[in-house]
Amino acid sequence: MDRLLALELAVEPVGEDVFQARLGGWEGRSFGGATLGCAVHAAAHTCDGRALHSLHAYFLKRVPPEAAIEFRVERLSEGRRIAHRRVQVCHQDRVLCEVTAGFSSGLGGASYQDVQLGAEVPRPEALMPDVELAKLMGWEGPPPPVEWRWIEYPERERTPGESPICRGWARPRFEPLPDDPRLHAAGLAYLSDWASQGAVQRRFWPGFAFEGFASLDHAIWVHRPARWDDWWLITAVSEIAAGGRAFTRREVYTQKGELIASIAQEALIEP
Repeated sequence: MDRLLALELAVEPVGEDVFQARLGGWEGRSFGGATLGCAVHAAAHTCDGRALHSLHAYFLKRVPPEAAIEFRVERLSEGRRIAHRRVQVCHQDRVLCEVTAGFSSGLGGASYQDVQLGAEVPRPEALMPDVELAKLMGWEGPPPPVEWRWIEYPERERTPGESPICRGWARPRFEPLPDDPRLHAAGLAYLSDWASQGAVQRRFWPGFAFEGFASLDHAIWVHRPARWDDWWLITAVSEIAAGGRAFTRREVYTQKGELIASIAQEALIEP
């Protein structure tokens, strides 16, 4: 996971509305955020002049790392305001993930925001760098392409009565993303799955088992396009789990308090 973020999101056209990528990963699986980010990047190539506004995905099978993965884009609709795309993520003609995404032309309309970031939220400069945290935790290896400053770290045990909320600031680590709106939308999709287990993990820590957690489906609603060249705050809460499925809600804010996106995810959680 030490590759530059732009390389993690890179897709190469190999046919009409067909793209290819090789995703990084570990322990025989790729990162779900890389799958989503590349799917958005591929679909965005067929939606010039439109910005991502929603995404719905089903993770069907593990996506192998370092293999040639195809992203097959189907043009579902081409309206005046909204265009819809379906992306099938395939390996050896097997569909591993299916993504549907909507892209908006950005026409004017109603606009409001009642939710606030809150003055009590610590700023990233006041928090411990993740590389220092990794040393304290005894973790080795190169740093990932996303830099984190955690407010509530996923592996920090809750104090009695504390909410299992999980919050952290994130930005690209090694270099800014190129000046391409498609890549910044892909970056948001990539980030949307990072530490997605955090709120669930804090609820069960230290009894949480990573191998028993797997994303089932994922949704993103992008409220306003934004460039990811600064810190974004990710908040996560998980208030319900039933039948072995945990539901998590996440929000993404700029430092100015603008709500960029809302995220919902359901994941399999086993003892």
